Amino acid sequence: HESFMDVLIDTIGGSGLAGSRLGVEEDFLPVSFMRQLKEKLPAAEFVNVSPLFILARSVKSAEETSLFRELNRIASQALYESAKHLQPGMSERDVAQSYRKGVTASRLNGYNIAPSAWSTFNSGPNSSRLSLPGDRILQTGDVFKFDGGVNAEFDFYTTDFSRAWIVGKGKPGLKELKERLHSGLMLMLHSIKPGLSFSELFDIGFEHVKAKYPAYKRGHLGHSISMGPQTAEAPFISPGEKRLLEEGMVLCVEVPCYVRGIGGFNLEDMVLVTAQGCEVLSSHCPHFMEFEG
Repeated sequence: HESFMDVLIDTIGGSGLAGSRLGVEEDFLPVSFMRQLKEKLPAAEFVNVSPLFILARSVKSAEETSLFRELNRIASQALYESAKHLQPGMSERDVAQSYRKGVTASRLNGYNIAPSAWSTFNSGPNSSRLSLPGDRILQTGDVFKFDGGVNAEFDFYTTDFSRAWIVGKGKPGLKELKERLHSGLMLMLHSIKPGLSFSELFDIGFEHVKAKYPAYKRGHLGHSISMGPQTAEAPFISPGEKRLLEEGMVLCVEVPCYVRGIGGFNLEDMVLVTAQGCEVLSSHCPHFMEFEG
């Protein structure tokens, strides 16, 4: 039986490259795989090219943009149809199952669509963390948080956006917090344009929230997204990222805040950077719903 490693080594050797500089995506390869590769090709010099591929993926082609647009439409429409029926007495699993049915009923270019395996549906104290849906029953005043998206059948491109709603009449402090996070997100979206740095975009959202909540802390307020295997990909909307926004980038812009033991919000949209500003790709599901008190 010929293994993948056997084929790879034969191909490299047959091409006369066994003693050459070889680029590998070390960031995404298992340590055991790299160890075998170095043992079988002792004369080769291995160079980590992960940053180059991530850089290349950060600006999308027209075909990729079209794919992201359709995947976001499917995901946000399915979430909206599920969220319209949110009410006390439902379980987190109930909402998750409704969303899954809506997503899997869709197809894109002949491919099946499936929810991202890590998509979360959490309520109450559970909404302050990232975890899979459970049997917890929604109660009046709970925050219900969705964070996730969909994958096409070929399992390369993915989506990532988030919504958080207050089910019924919630505590005034939670309502005020959500409104501040939402206005911070809107400021960021309205500020997006080619030439703005990622760090400047971070400051716009972060300083807006921190002005009302001085204890607010965040390492980043969003990220690029592409083919995986990780969902969040560089460049990040963070204080240290000086790279400039470019037309054709697809970004996940988020303003989260989590209160341990009480609940939390993540308000996140996927956007396409355009010549004039940005196009919100996840717009088919609103940030505010009629059932919110």
